[in-house]
Amino acid sequence: MPLYRLSLFALILAFGFKPLSGQAYRADTLKVTIQDADTLFLSKNLPLLAQKYNIDESEANIIQARIWDRPNITLIHNLYNPVNQKYFEISAGSETSVQVQQLILIAGKRHKLVSMAENNRQVAQYQYFDLLRNLKYQLHASFYNIYYIEKKLQIFNTEVPLLQKILAGYEAMYPKGFVALKEVVRLKALLFALETDKLELSQQLNENEDNFRLMIGEKIHRYIKPLPNLAYLDSINPGKYKVADLIDTAQRNRLDLLIYKVQDQYAHIDLSYQKSLGIPNPTLIAGWDHNGSFVTNYNYLGLSFDLPFWNQNRGNIKAAEARVNENKINYDYHTLEVNSQVEQSYRKAIEIESLYRNTDSNYGADFTKIITGTTESFLKHQIGLLEFVDLYESYKDSQTQLLQLQNDRINALENLNYSVGKSLN
Repeated sequence: MPLYRLSLFALILAFGFKPLSGQAYRADTLKVTIQDADTLFLSKNLPLLAQKYNIDESEANIIQARIWDRPNITLIHNLYNPVNQKYFEISAGSETSVQVQQLILIAGKRHKLVSMAENNRQVAQYQYFDLLRNLKYQLHASFYNIYYIEKKLQIFNTEVPLLQKILAGYEAMYPKGFVALKEVVRLKALLFALETDKLELSQQLNENEDNFRLMIGEKIHRYIKPLPNLAYLDSINPGKYKVADLIDTAQRNRLDLLIYKVQDQYAHIDLSYQKSLGIPNPTLIAGWDHNGSFVTNYNYLGLSFDLPFWNQNRGNIKAAEARVNENKINYDYHTLEVNSQVEQSYRKAIEIESLYRNTDSNYGADFTKIITGTTESFLKHQIGLLEFVDLYESYKDSQTQLLQLQNDRINALENLNYSVGKSLN
């Protein structure tokens, strides 16, 4: 073997194939399991905490709906007596009256108002748990994305420095005429492609870490080190479920769908309430008049109500009927939409699971052995540059695609949980 080849070979072997130290080994790293992430999320996620106040607000509205209208009291006393020319006279001949009025809701109006307030509370509760479902899905997606992106970066943290060493050796030998310019250029192109891919992965990692920190309310900028239970995840098989059973589960657990159902109930109660508004509410009147009636100290009871003519609330009733029809259509459409989402997520999970199960478990390890041998063969001048570059790119693609398949599989399982509204595993 030529001397320059031996020198370059010795340099690469001394460097080895060990990954560089990455974020996983830094002191300012937050190591979390998926259970830890869920706990932090429930206690520190700000949008989730804020949504709880909507429930408190709706509880207060129920209390308010149960309260009776305030009674009204009217006090009258004579300002000026023209007979004796006295102001604010208080005597047996002066005039004073007191009247109390109380509005009474009839036709079940108060009960309907309370029922509508209770429906709004139920909607607020469902919105809270649906927000929990959405945010938790984002949290889990970021958790597993971070793990697999870091795994991909470990490949680049091995390949890029190694290729930089090879390129440095070639650039040193090129002026001496030991290697051709096209070989140097080809290595530079390969290195540039690797560094570009690494940069893109680093940006994806930063985005997922930022989102994860936001989800768990992490105020300190620490690097995230996910600790997934890979053995448990590998044991999950979506094929054990039937799509019809998953649709039934979604019908019971998809709170965004149940919101439409509650809103449909609200529309019917509101229609009944609007019809009841066509029935006038009476006002009970009780009073006392000192000198202003046919007898002194006149006491009386009375009843006041609007006559049921002209305004019978027909416009609002018609609008309420339209809302009933609208909410029924919205509920029916969203039911179909949920069913479709379950079928799509199930089909995707099954397809990815099939590909994952049919992938050789030694596929990644075999390629690692091949690329190690390929590098040694290239440095010993046993294979050419084109074959080396082709195998190098194939190694990078195969390793990252295998990790992406594993990531896609877990995301598909999480998406299946998301579509049915509960964790199936």
